Amino acid sequence: MKLNKNIKKYLALSLITIGVSIVSCDFDKHKKDTYLFNPDLKKEKIKTNIEEGKVLSEVTILNETILKLSELALTESGEYNIYTIANKLKKDNTEIKNSIIELAKAKLIILPNGFNKADVNRLLLVDEDGFSKAYLGRTGKLLEREIARLEYLSSITNDLDFKVFIVRSLTRLNHDLDQLNKKTIKLLTIKNSIL
Repeated sequence: MKLNKNIKKYLALSLITIGVSIVSCDFDKHKKDTYLFNPDLKKEKIKTNIEEGKVLSEVTILNETILKLSELALTESGEYNIYTIANKLKKDNTEIKNSIIELAKAKLIILPNGFNKADVNRLLLVDEDGFSKAYLGRTGKLLEREIARLEYLSSITNDLDFKVFIVRSLTRLNHDLDQLNKKTIKLLTIKNSIL
C-alpha cells in the first residue's frame, strides 16, 4: 500500500516535470534566427569573423610598432620625459600584446609577427635634437590609429571576449595618448621658451 502511494507521488511529480519542460520549449518552426539554420546569417557571421581577424591583425602590427618605437626611445633618448612615457607605453603595449595573443588563441586567429619597419627606420634617421619630437609625434599617430581600429572592432563584434579586451585596451591606450599629448605640449613649450 505504502509502495503504491510512493509510486503515485513519483509518477505525478514526473508528469509535472515533463509538462513544465514541454511548456517551456519554443516550438516555433518558422523562426530561423540562429546561423546554423539560416544560410544568410551564417554568411554574415563568417564575414564578421573574418573582419574581426583582420582588425585584430592590424591592431597587432600597430601594437608591435609602438613597442619597437618605445624600445628605441628607451635606448636613444636621454630625456627623462621621453624615458618615462616610452617605458609606460612599452609596459602597457606588452600587456595588450599578451591579451591579443590569448584572445587569438581562444578564437583560432593567426596573428602576423611583424611591425611597420618604415616607422622605425624613419625614427632612426632623425638627429638627436629632433628625436623626442619625432618619437612623440609618430607614436601619437600610431596610438590614435590603434584606438580607432579597436573602436571599429567594438562596433562590428558581439563577442563578449572581444568586448572585454577592447574595453581594457581602450582604457590603457586613451590614458597613454593623453599622457603622450601632455608630454608633447610640455616639450614644445620648453623648446619654444628656449628659442
